Amino acid sequence: MEEFGLPNWSDSEWKDFPIEEKNSVFSNVIVTNNDFTNEPHKDDDNNTFTYSIFAYINPQTGQPIIPHSPQCGPTIRFPEYNCELNLGISPGIIELVWASNQVEHHTTIAADGFCSTDELTHFGSLFQTSGTMIECAEILANLFPDEKAARIYGRSKRNEVENRRAV
Repeated sequence: MEEFGLPNWSDSEWKDFPIEEKNSVFSNVIVTNNDFTNEPHKDDDNNTFTYSIFAYINPQTGQPIIPHSPQCGPTIRFPEYNCELNLGISPGIIELVWASNQVEHHTTIAADGFCSTDELTHFGSLFQTSGTMIECAEILANLFPDEKAARIYGRSKRNEVENRRAV
């Protein structure tokens, strides 16, 4: 993100985006926990890719934890490719990117050792990335450094430019 001049997750600029922002970085954010599961589907939206984070967390602290069971946990499955990622036995945070509106996917039920308790729950967060962001990143990647520097700025600078255009 730094390479393309995008703010990182801790930057206050993310709080300044209006809800109706048409060219936002993420068109949709989904947060799930407590033994979520769903049927195979393709997402019905205009995003190019979905970025997701999966982890087991302590629901009281929100801190990532390592599951206590060697059994197969819940999975995210891609039926067309007969591929599934076991979200239960990975010791840490799993990041995944896929074309969610082109590839059928779903989450499966966890084995008993992985079901939510007072000390453990499975957390998932999906950020459906807008095609606009990908297009901008590709354009920026192909610019010379001085051209890139002239185009990269944060939300406060973008507001200045938009205000000048509106006059």
